[in-house]
Amino acid sequence: MMKHVEDKCYSYSNPSTFKDITIKDDPISFSIVKPRRFKLMFNYSKEFKDHFKNPRNWGTIKDADGKGEVENPGCGDKVWIYLKIEGDRIKDIKFQTTGCAPVVATSSMITEMAKGKTVEEALEISRTDVEEKAGKLPPIKMYGPNLSATALKAALDNYLEKKKK
Repeated sequence: MMKHVEDKCYSYSNPSTFKDITIKDDPISFSIVKPRRFKLMFNYSKEFKDHFKNPRNWGTIKDADGKGEVENPGCGDKVWIYLKIEGDRIKDIKFQTTGCAPVVATSSMITEMAKGKTVEEALEISRTDVEEKAGKLPPIKMYGPNLSATALKAALDNYLEKKKK
């Protein structure tokens, strides 16, 4: 499902609807079509578009060892990241979001970056690392990598807090 949230920000409640979205490439923009036509006026990388259209690790983890939730107060985008840790390694990681394209894509990317890493290694993943993986993002959309990286750190901090108890 897609809903209009301000001028160029879209929310998704179910990734299975992404398969019905058509992305049309052209040198200046790509369009998302369903059920109405919207244009995102930025030229995103192929990897970015792939993660947006086919997000990896979408969902929740029942009895997660760590959970992080962050919100962008400016537009209301939210990201939830769930961790399953085994032997100090991230065995499984899932995310959900009510964010726009950069938040969906970068959240998907950061879950792939963190999966299989130790907690210490995952704590080192920064917003800049996500930006580099996403490719050149317009300045107005740089909150996507920041929100994703902050959600991962919140989930890791939550895990470490639980571990102390």
